[in-house]
Amino acid sequence: MRWIKRIVTALILITVFYWSLLFRVENTSEVPLSLVFFTLPEASLSVWMVIAFAFGVGLSLLLSSILAAKQKAQLLISKRQLEQCHRQLAKLRAGTPGE
Repeated sequence: MRWIKRIVTALILITVFYWSLLFRVENTSEVPLSLVFFTLPEASLSVWMVIAFAFGVGLSLLLSSILAAKQKAQLLISKRQLEQCHRQLAKLRAGTPGE
């Protein structure tokens, strides 16, 4: 099963590399990137695409790290509350006669 996963991953990587190379070769014209308040210098379309992709990857990693840290903190709080409930339950069970 592991070798099938490796083959599929390799095929996907080869396909992405091929299409990326084809995109780079076919889009050699330089274009300026005009933002709201300023215009960036001219560069090939593939350069702008790679920059946008890298920016998106970085932003998504940052946001997912923040969310993961929040979830980890919430889990820690929940574990502390659960431990406190277990201690209270143990005290109550120790104090009740007959069971």
